[in-house]
Amino acid sequence: MGFDKGLSTFAGDEIWDGTSYQGDWSEAGGNTKASLTGSTLNLATSESNGWYQQDSGASAWEVTTAVGAGIM
Repeated sequence: MGFDKGLSTFAGDEIWDGTSYQGDWSEAGGNTKASLTGSTLNLATSESNGWYQQDSGASAWEVTTAVGAGIM
């Protein structure tokens, strides 16, 4: 994965491979449709709200401190 020391930098094709979501990535909050243009992930939604999220089951605090970014 493209995780970059707490900066959460991912290429679109690391989230969606054209067929399914990768790792802990999923769609949420609406009827969304994923597509790729090169490595750019496109989001199309027919409702007023929708997004992609990464949910490993850990809190944002646990994820951030695990990579050494910390909270100040």
